[in-house]
Amino acid sequence: MVAGQTGYYEEDWKGSTMAEPINVKCPSCDQILAAADEGGLVNVLREHLYEEHALEMPLERVRENVAAQLRDFDGYNARPISGA
Repeated sequence: MVAGQTGYYEEDWKGSTMAEPINVKCPSCDQILAAADEGGLVNVLREHLYEEHALEMPLERVRENVAAQLRDFDGYNARPISGA
């Protein structure tokens, strides 16, 4: 078995149907963050806020922000995270 140019073995990706990652913007710096599902987005955004902006946000507040961004995809009408 030989790895291809992407570093994955052909057998690993052949015929698989991976969903496209969904993404949200960081409300503080507008960086695009992506994950496979909404729960992953919550974790990624919360970790990003902590590591990049030194903000420790309650899980429910981050979950609310992600849900608002996913609901209003085009307009991005999520409530901003304060302190950022």
